[in-house]
Amino acid sequence: MNQKLNIFHISQYPYHTGGIDTWLHSFLIHNHHRYDITVFCPESLSLKVEAKFDLSVYPSVDIRYMKVINNRYCRLLFSHFYNLYQIYKLRNVINQSSIHLVLSTIPQLPILLLKKIGIIHGKLICSVRGVLSINNEGFNSKWLLAKGLFILEKETLLLPDKLLSNGWDTQSMLKKHFSLKSQVIPNAINYSFLSSYKIRSNSNDKDYKKVLELKKSKKIILHLGTLRTVKEISTIIDSIQALASLRSNDYILLFIGKGNIKKYRQECNEKNVTAIFLGEKANMDYYESTLLADIVINISGGSGLSNSLIECMAFGKIVVAWDKLTFNQVISHGQNGYLAMDQNTLDLAQKINDGLNNSSNIREHDIKASVKKFDWSIINQSWIDVIND
Repeated sequence: MNQKLNIFHISQYPYHTGGIDTWLHSFLIHNHHRYDITVFCPESLSLKVEAKFDLSVYPSVDIRYMKVINNRYCRLLFSHFYNLYQIYKLRNVINQSSIHLVLSTIPQLPILLLKKIGIIHGKLICSVRGVLSINNEGFNSKWLLAKGLFILEKETLLLPDKLLSNGWDTQSMLKKHFSLKSQVIPNAINYSFLSSYKIRSNSNDKDYKKVLELKKSKKIILHLGTLRTVKEISTIIDSIQALASLRSNDYILLFIGKGNIKKYRQECNEKNVTAIFLGEKANMDYYESTLLADIVINISGGSGLSNSLIECMAFGKIVVAWDKLTFNQVISHGQNGYLAMDQNTLDLAQKINDGLNNSSNIREHDIKASVKKFDWSIINQSWIDVIND
Protein backbone atom coordinates (compact mmCIF):
# COMPACT_ATOMS: atom_id res chain seq x y z
CA MET A 1 0.00 0.00 0.00
CA ASN A 2 1.38 3.41 -1.01
CA GLN A 3 2.21 6.08 1.53
CA LYS A 4 -0.32 8.94 1.67
CA LEU A 5 0.82 12.44 0.75
CA ASN A 6 -1.11 15.73 0.99
CA ILE A 7 -0.09 18.68 -1.19
CA PHE A 8 -1.42 22.15 -0.39
CA HIS A 9 -1.37 24.27 -3.53
CA ILE A 10 -1.91 28.04 -3.84
CA SER A 11 -3.84 28.27 -7.12
CA GLN A 12 -6.92 26.74 -8.73
CA TYR A 13 -5.39 23.66 -10.27
CA PRO A 14 -5.60 22.69 -13.15
CA TYR A 15 -7.03 25.97 -14.45
CA HIS A 16 -3.84 28.10 -14.47
CA THR A 17 -0.51 27.78 -16.30
CA GLY A 18 1.88 29.45 -13.88
CA GLY A 19 5.29 27.98 -13.11
CA ILE A 20 4.10 26.45 -9.84
CA ASP A 21 1.19 24.76 -11.67
CA THR A 22 3.56 23.35 -14.29
CA TRP A 23 5.77 22.07 -11.48
CA LEU A 24 2.82 20.39 -9.74
CA HIS A 25 1.67 18.71 -12.95
CA SER A 26 5.14 17.25 -13.52
CA PHE A 27 5.49 16.19 -9.88
CA LEU A 28 2.17 14.30 -10.06
CA ILE A 29 3.18 12.59 -13.31
CA HIS A 30 6.40 11.33 -11.74
CA ASN A 31 5.00 10.37 -8.33
CA HIS A 32 1.30 9.41 -8.58
CA HIS A 33 2.26 5.73 -8.73
CA ARG A 34 4.55 6.07 -5.72
CA TYR A 35 2.20 7.85 -3.28
CA ASP A 36 -1.54 8.16 -2.69
CA ILE A 37 -1.75 11.90 -3.33
CA THR A 38 -4.47 14.37 -2.38
CA VAL A 39 -4.09 17.95 -3.66
CA PHE A 40 -5.90 20.68 -1.72
CA CYS A 41 -6.56 23.87 -3.73
CA PRO A 42 -8.59 27.07 -3.49
CA GLU A 43 -12.12 26.57 -4.82
CA SER A 44 -12.27 25.88 -8.56
CA LEU A 45 -13.36 28.34 -11.17
CA SER A 46 -16.50 27.93 -13.24
CA LEU A 47 -16.71 24.62 -15.04
CA LYS A 48 -16.76 26.64 -18.25
CA VAL A 49 -13.06 27.39 -17.80
CA GLU A 50 -10.90 24.94 -19.71
CA ALA A 51 -8.46 22.80 -17.74
CA LYS A 52 -4.86 23.62 -18.69
CA PHE A 53 -3.46 20.21 -17.70
CA ASP A 54 -4.57 16.68 -18.52
CA LEU A 55 -5.64 15.02 -15.25
CA SER A 56 -6.16 11.67 -16.94
CA VAL A 57 -2.42 10.94 -16.80
CA TYR A 58 -2.66 10.52 -13.01
CA PRO A 59 -6.22 9.22 -12.39
CA SER A 60 -5.52 8.13 -8.80
CA VAL A 61 -4.76 11.70 -7.63
CA ASP A 62 -7.60 13.22 -5.62
CA ILE A 63 -8.07 17.00 -6.03
CA ARG A 64 -10.14 18.76 -3.38
CA TYR A 65 -11.21 22.39 -3.53
CA MET A 66 -11.65 24.60 -0.48
CA LYS A 67 -13.36 27.95 -0.12
CA VAL A 68 -11.12 30.97 0.25
CA ILE A 69 -11.53 34.37 1.86
CA ASN A 70 -13.32 36.46 -0.74
CA ASN A 71 -12.68 39.90 0.72
CA ARG A 72 -10.54 41.72 -1.85
CA TYR A 73 -8.37 43.36 0.79
CA CYS A 74 -7.45 39.97 2.23
CA ARG A 75 -6.61 38.75 -1.26
CA LEU A 76 -4.36 41.77 -1.76
CA LEU A 77 -2.42 40.99 1.39
CA PHE A 78 -2.35 37.22 1.39
CA SER A 79 -3.09 36.12 -2.18
CA HIS A 80 -4.83 32.73 -1.98
CA PHE A 81 -5.00 32.67 1.84
CA TYR A 82 -6.88 29.51 2.70
CA ASN A 83 -9.89 29.85 4.89
CA LEU A 84 -8.82 28.46 8.26
CA TYR A 85 -12.27 27.12 9.01
CA GLN A 86 -12.43 25.18 5.73
CA ILE A 87 -9.16 23.42 6.52
CA TYR A 88 -10.33 22.72 10.05
CA LYS A 89 -13.46 21.03 8.68
CA LEU A 90 -11.27 18.75 6.52
CA ARG A 91 -8.92 17.83 9.36
CA ASN A 92 -10.07 14.20 9.47
CA VAL A 93 -9.35 13.77 5.77
CA ILE A 94 -6.03 15.61 6.02
CA ASN A 95 -4.91 13.53 9.01
CA GLN A 96 -5.27 10.31 7.02
CA SER A 97 -1.82 11.20 5.70
CA SER A 98 1.31 11.56 7.82
CA ILE A 99 3.13 13.78 5.30
CA HIS A 100 2.06 17.26 4.18
CA LEU A 101 3.81 19.28 1.49
CA VAL A 102 2.91 22.99 1.35
CA LEU A 103 3.87 25.18 -1.58
CA SER A 104 4.71 28.80 -0.65
CA THR A 105 4.71 30.46 2.77
CA ILE A 106 2.19 33.11 3.91
CA PRO A 107 -0.68 31.82 1.72
CA GLN A 108 -0.29 28.49 3.55
CA LEU A 109 -0.24 29.93 7.07
CA PRO A 110 -3.53 28.28 8.18
CA ILE A 111 -2.30 24.72 7.59
CA LEU A 112 1.01 25.57 9.27
CA LEU A 113 -0.77 27.00 12.32
CA LEU A 114 -3.09 24.01 12.62
CA LYS A 115 -0.05 21.75 12.57
CA LYS A 116 1.62 23.91 15.25
CA ILE A 117 -1.30 23.62 17.68
CA GLY A 118 -1.69 19.88 17.09
CA ILE A 119 -4.91 19.74 15.05
CA ILE A 120 -3.04 18.58 11.94
CA HIS A 121 -0.63 15.70 12.60
CA GLY A 122 2.41 14.33 10.78
CA LYS A 123 5.49 15.76 9.07
CA LEU A 124 5.10 19.13 7.38
CA ILE A 125 7.43 20.09 4.50
CA CYS A 126 7.40 23.65 3.17
CA SER A 127 8.77 24.39 -0.30
CA VAL A 128 9.68 28.09 -0.39
CA ARG A 129 9.09 29.37 -3.91
CA GLY A 130 10.07 32.98 -3.44
CA VAL A 131 10.12 35.12 -0.30
CA LEU A 132 6.94 37.19 -0.45
CA SER A 133 7.96 39.91 2.00
CA ILE A 134 11.20 40.55 0.08
CA ASN A 135 9.84 40.11 -3.45
CA ASN A 136 6.59 41.93 -2.71
CA GLU A 137 4.82 44.13 -5.26
CA GLY A 138 4.01 47.62 -4.03
CA PHE A 139 4.58 47.17 -0.28
CA ASN A 140 8.02 48.84 -0.18
CA SER A 141 6.45 52.30 -0.12
CA LYS A 142 4.27 51.28 2.84
CA TRP A 143 6.87 50.71 5.56
CA LEU A 144 4.54 49.48 8.30
CA LEU A 145 2.77 47.04 5.98
CA ALA A 146 6.06 45.75 4.58
CA LYS A 147 7.48 45.29 8.11
CA GLY A 148 4.36 43.43 9.23
CA LEU A 149 4.54 41.14 6.20
CA PHE A 150 8.23 40.45 6.92
CA ILE A 151 7.56 39.51 10.56
CA LEU A 152 4.59 37.31 9.57
CA GLU A 153 6.65 35.45 6.98
CA LYS A 154 9.55 34.95 9.37
CA GLU A 155 7.27 33.42 11.99
CA THR A 156 5.61 31.29 9.30
CA LEU A 157 8.97 29.91 8.16
CA LEU A 158 9.70 28.64 11.69
CA LEU A 159 6.68 26.30 11.65
CA PRO A 160 7.55 23.52 9.10
CA ASP A 161 9.48 20.40 10.07
CA LYS A 162 11.52 20.65 6.85
CA LEU A 163 12.31 23.80 4.86
CA LEU A 164 13.12 23.59 1.15
CA SER A 165 14.16 26.24 -1.40
CA ASN A 166 13.52 25.97 -5.11
CA GLY A 167 16.77 27.76 -5.98
CA TRP A 168 20.14 28.70 -4.52
CA ASP A 169 19.12 32.36 -4.59
CA THR A 170 16.08 31.56 -2.41
CA GLN A 171 18.32 29.60 -0.05
CA SER A 172 20.68 32.58 0.18
CA MET A 173 17.76 34.94 0.80
CA LEU A 174 16.38 32.80 3.63
CA LYS A 175 19.78 32.72 5.28
CA LYS A 176 20.46 36.44 4.82
CA HIS A 177 17.09 37.84 5.92
CA PHE A 178 15.78 35.17 8.32
CA SER A 179 18.95 33.29 9.42
CA LEU A 180 17.28 30.06 8.30
CA LYS A 181 18.88 27.01 6.73
CA SER A 182 17.11 25.23 3.89
CA GLN A 183 17.76 22.43 1.44
CA VAL A 184 17.71 23.31 -2.26
CA ILE A 185 15.55 21.20 -4.54
CA PRO A 186 15.41 23.21 -7.76
CA ASN A 187 12.58 23.19 -10.26
CA ALA A 188 12.83 20.46 -12.86
CA ILE A 189 11.93 19.85 -16.50
CA ASN A 190 11.30 16.93 -18.80
CA TYR A 191 14.65 17.48 -20.50
CA SER A 192 14.61 14.69 -23.08
CA PHE A 193 11.15 15.74 -24.27
CA LEU A 194 11.87 19.48 -24.45
CA SER A 195 15.38 19.24 -25.91
CA SER A 196 14.12 17.12 -28.82
CA TYR A 197 10.72 18.79 -29.25
CA LYS A 198 9.64 19.53 -32.81
CA ILE A 199 6.80 21.72 -34.01
CA ARG A 200 3.72 19.64 -34.71
CA SER A 201 3.01 19.36 -38.43
CA ASN A 202 -0.72 19.38 -37.69
CA SER A 203 -0.67 22.41 -35.38
CA ASN A 204 -3.91 24.39 -35.61
CA ASP A 205 -2.85 27.13 -33.22
CA LYS A 206 -3.68 30.44 -34.93
CA ASP A 207 -1.21 32.35 -32.77
CA TYR A 208 1.63 30.06 -33.86
CA LYS A 209 0.79 30.75 -37.48
CA LYS A 210 0.75 34.49 -36.71
CA VAL A 211 4.20 34.28 -35.13
CA LEU A 212 5.46 32.14 -38.03
CA GLU A 213 4.36 34.85 -40.45
CA LEU A 214 6.06 37.56 -38.35
CA LYS A 215 9.31 35.60 -38.31
CA LYS A 216 9.60 35.94 -42.07
CA SER A 217 10.51 39.61 -41.64
CA LYS A 218 11.28 40.10 -37.93
CA LYS A 219 13.47 38.66 -35.20
CA ILE A 220 11.30 37.47 -32.29
CA ILE A 221 12.12 38.69 -28.77
CA LEU A 222 10.02 36.61 -26.36
CA HIS A 223 8.90 37.12 -22.77
CA LEU A 224 7.21 34.04 -21.32
CA GLY A 225 5.32 34.52 -18.05
CA THR A 226 2.58 36.37 -16.22
CA LEU A 227 2.33 40.09 -16.96
CA ARG A 228 2.69 41.69 -13.55
CA THR A 229 4.97 44.11 -11.76
CA VAL A 230 7.36 41.57 -10.25
CA LYS A 231 8.19 40.31 -13.76
CA GLU A 232 9.61 43.77 -14.56
CA ILE A 233 7.53 44.11 -17.74
CA SER A 234 7.97 47.91 -17.83
CA THR A 235 11.75 47.47 -17.70
CA ILE A 236 11.57 45.08 -20.65
CA ILE A 237 9.54 47.62 -22.62
CA ASP A 238 12.05 50.36 -21.75
CA SER A 239 14.94 48.18 -22.91
CA ILE A 240 13.24 47.49 -26.23
CA GLN A 241 12.67 51.21 -26.63
CA ALA A 242 16.44 51.73 -26.05
CA LEU A 243 17.23 48.92 -28.52
CA ALA A 244 15.98 51.16 -31.35
CA SER A 245 19.18 53.18 -31.11
CA LEU A 246 21.35 50.05 -31.51
CA ARG A 247 19.87 48.35 -34.56
CA SER A 248 17.38 48.70 -37.39
CA ASN A 249 13.71 47.93 -36.82
CA ASP A 250 14.11 44.21 -37.58
CA TYR A 251 12.58 42.82 -34.37
CA ILE A 252 9.29 42.51 -32.54
CA LEU A 253 8.50 41.91 -28.86
CA LEU A 254 6.24 38.94 -28.11
CA PHE A 255 4.51 38.35 -24.77
CA ILE A 256 2.99 34.97 -23.85
CA GLY A 257 1.19 34.82 -20.52
CA LYS A 258 -1.85 35.98 -18.59
CA GLY A 259 -2.03 39.25 -16.71
CA ASN A 260 -2.72 42.93 -17.29
CA ILE A 261 -2.43 42.93 -21.07
CA LYS A 262 -4.36 46.18 -21.51
CA LYS A 263 -2.00 48.10 -19.22
CA TYR A 264 1.19 46.93 -20.92
CA ARG A 265 -0.18 47.22 -24.45
CA GLN A 266 -0.93 50.88 -23.69
CA GLU A 267 2.58 51.35 -22.30
CA CYS A 268 4.07 49.84 -25.47
CA ASN A 269 2.00 52.22 -27.59
CA GLU A 270 3.08 55.23 -25.53
CA LYS A 271 6.77 54.26 -25.89
CA ASN A 272 6.50 53.37 -29.57
CA VAL A 273 7.42 49.72 -28.94
CA THR A 274 5.90 47.19 -31.33
CA ALA A 275 4.61 44.21 -29.33
CA ILE A 276 2.26 41.27 -29.74
CA PHE A 277 0.35 39.88 -26.74
CA LEU A 278 -0.84 36.29 -27.11
CA GLY A 279 -2.25 35.87 -23.58
CA GLU A 280 -2.32 32.64 -21.62
CA LYS A 281 -1.62 29.47 -23.58
CA ALA A 282 -1.53 25.76 -22.79
CA ASN A 283 1.86 24.00 -22.82
CA MET A 284 1.95 22.58 -26.35
CA ASP A 285 0.82 25.88 -27.87
CA TYR A 286 3.39 28.08 -26.15
CA TYR A 287 6.11 25.49 -26.84
CA GLU A 288 5.68 26.05 -30.55
CA SER A 289 5.75 29.84 -30.38
CA THR A 290 8.81 29.59 -28.11
CA LEU A 291 10.64 27.53 -30.73
CA LEU A 292 10.19 30.40 -33.17
CA ALA A 293 11.80 32.94 -30.82
CA ASP A 294 15.28 34.24 -31.59
CA ILE A 295 15.95 35.18 -27.96
CA VAL A 296 14.06 35.10 -24.65
CA ILE A 297 14.08 37.81 -21.95
CA ASN A 298 13.66 36.71 -18.34
CA ILE A 299 14.36 39.38 -15.71
CA SER A 300 11.71 38.48 -13.13
CA GLY A 301 12.19 40.17 -9.76
CA GLY A 302 11.11 37.03 -7.92
CA SER A 303 13.42 34.32 -6.65
CA GLY A 304 13.92 30.63 -7.28
CA LEU A 305 15.00 28.75 -10.37
CA SER A 306 12.39 29.72 -12.96
CA ASN A 307 10.57 26.90 -14.74
CA SER A 308 10.17 28.96 -17.90
CA LEU A 309 13.88 29.86 -17.84
CA ILE A 310 15.13 26.28 -17.89
CA GLU A 311 12.38 25.20 -20.29
CA CYS A 312 13.47 27.82 -22.81
CA MET A 313 17.10 26.78 -22.39
CA ALA A 314 16.14 23.12 -22.91
CA PHE A 315 14.74 24.26 -26.26
CA GLY A 316 18.20 25.70 -26.98
CA LYS A 317 17.07 29.32 -26.80
CA ILE A 318 19.41 32.17 -25.89
CA VAL A 319 18.15 33.83 -22.71
CA VAL A 320 18.99 37.40 -21.71
CA ALA A 321 18.71 38.06 -17.97
CA TRP A 322 20.12 40.10 -15.07
CA ASP A 323 23.54 39.22 -13.71
CA LYS A 324 22.40 38.16 -10.24
CA LEU A 325 22.10 34.83 -8.43
CA THR A 326 18.51 34.26 -9.58
CA PHE A 327 19.86 33.85 -13.11
CA ASN A 328 23.61 33.25 -12.91
CA GLN A 329 22.92 30.08 -10.90
CA VAL A 330 22.21 28.60 -14.35
CA ILE A 331 23.41 31.13 -16.98
CA SER A 332 27.11 31.84 -17.59
CA HIS A 333 27.55 35.01 -19.62
CA GLY A 334 28.69 34.35 -23.18
CA GLN A 335 28.62 30.58 -22.70
CA ASN A 336 24.94 29.65 -22.56
CA GLY A 337 23.23 33.07 -22.47
CA TYR A 338 23.77 36.79 -21.91
CA LEU A 339 23.71 38.62 -18.56
CA ALA A 340 23.16 42.36 -18.15
CA MET A 341 24.15 44.52 -15.17
CA ASP A 342 21.32 44.23 -12.66
CA GLN A 343 18.70 46.98 -13.08
CA ASN A 344 20.65 48.67 -15.90
CA THR A 345 18.13 49.15 -18.71
CA LEU A 346 20.68 50.41 -21.25
CA ASP A 347 22.98 47.44 -20.63
CA LEU A 348 19.97 45.14 -20.94
CA ALA A 349 19.26 46.67 -24.36
CA GLN A 350 22.90 46.07 -25.33
CA LYS A 351 22.75 42.43 -24.19
CA ILE A 352 19.49 41.94 -26.10
CA ASN A 353 21.31 43.26 -29.16
CA ASP A 354 24.20 40.89 -28.46
CA GLY A 355 21.73 38.03 -28.13
CA LEU A 356 20.04 38.85 -31.43
CA ASN A 357 23.46 38.96 -33.11
CA ASN A 358 24.72 36.03 -30.98
CA SER A 359 27.98 37.93 -30.67
CA SER A 360 29.55 35.18 -28.53
CA ASN A 361 28.61 32.44 -31.01
CA ILE A 362 26.77 30.44 -28.36
CA ARG A 363 25.82 27.00 -29.63
CA GLU A 364 22.33 25.59 -29.21
CA HIS A 365 23.84 22.30 -28.05
CA ASP A 366 25.72 24.03 -25.22
CA ILE A 367 22.58 25.82 -24.02
CA LYS A 368 20.62 22.56 -23.92
CA ALA A 369 23.43 20.61 -22.22
CA SER A 370 23.70 23.21 -19.43
CA VAL A 371 20.20 22.42 -18.10
CA LYS A 372 20.26 18.63 -18.51
CA LYS A 373 21.01 18.36 -14.77
CA PHE A 374 17.52 19.71 -14.04
CA ASP A 375 15.77 16.73 -15.62
CA TRP A 376 12.98 15.27 -13.49
CA SER A 377 14.66 11.86 -13.48
CA ILE A 378 17.51 13.44 -11.49
CA ILE A 379 15.69 16.03 -9.34
CA ASN A 380 12.82 13.74 -8.34
CA GLN A 381 15.12 11.51 -6.30
CA SER A 382 15.71 14.44 -3.94
CA TRP A 383 11.94 14.75 -3.45
CA ILE A 384 11.63 11.04 -2.74
CA ASP A 385 14.45 11.22 -0.19
CA VAL A 386 12.89 14.20 1.64
CA ILE A 387 9.38 12.73 1.69
CA ASN A 388 10.51 9.27 2.78
CA ASP A 389 13.01 10.52 5.38
